[in-house]
Amino acid sequence: MKGSQAQPNQQILLTGRFSKTIIRLNPTNLHHQFSVLQLNCHNKQDTNLSALNNEQQHIELLFQEPWVYHHDFQPTTHQAWKRLTPTTNPATWSETPWTCIYIHNFVPSKNLTFSSTNSQNLTQVAIDILWKGINQKLIFFALCNPPFIFGGLQELEKRLSEMNTRLYPMVIAMDSNLHHQLWNPINYHHQYPQARNLLEICGRRGLKLIFPKGEPTFMGASALATTIDLTWANTIANKIISQCKVQLENHS
Repeated sequence: MKGSQAQPNQQILLTGRFSKTIIRLNPTNLHHQFSVLQLNCHNKQDTNLSALNNEQQHIELLFQEPWVYHHDFQPTTHQAWKRLTPTTNPATWSETPWTCIYIHNFVPSKNLTFSSTNSQNLTQVAIDILWKGINQKLIFFALCNPPFIFGGLQELEKRLSEMNTRLYPMVIAMDSNLHHQLWNPINYHHQYPQARNLLEICGRRGLKLIFPKGEPTFMGASALATTIDLTWANTIANKIISQCKVQLENHS
């Protein structure tokens, strides 16, 4: 189900709190497209487990705010998925990861490169693919930009500054917690100064929004639907991506 299209001066109301984003890709080493799911779990155990159990048609799940176990402060494990967490030994609730990436078990471990410099808000992994006869690393980021602090922006800028963002296909799935007219529904005009920083960080490195413009992803306490969950890709990744869509079936 797609989100409703906004009309001038019309508020968009959703029945759920948040949505999921599906990214479809078509590299040449597979006989069919594969897809990746982006989902903000809002620390809900039922949401986390439902997605792991029912989204196994995807090769990868990019989670923000995953539910974590109480005994080790880590996201849940699942027999069908390889769990990649940004921090290895969190000792307290304040150290729990804000992101997590799950890779389906049918993807061989030898085809994965997990970043050794991940942080609490940022998880990065690369999957080996063949595209136009060339071996490529398809890089995925799961990013959470915590509200009020917005520390994820600094971490993203630092990470991207250490990479050649035009060399490999790259996709960034984020819970931005930022409002801007470029991505919010047409009736929502509030903007955060930090949103301009995000545009500058991504724009300087050739990353563009592939998320459907104006598609609502979150309903706040006032029941006004806004867009805070975003998906970015560089030029090479855009040539591989065939579709990016939002669905309101969100496991909540």
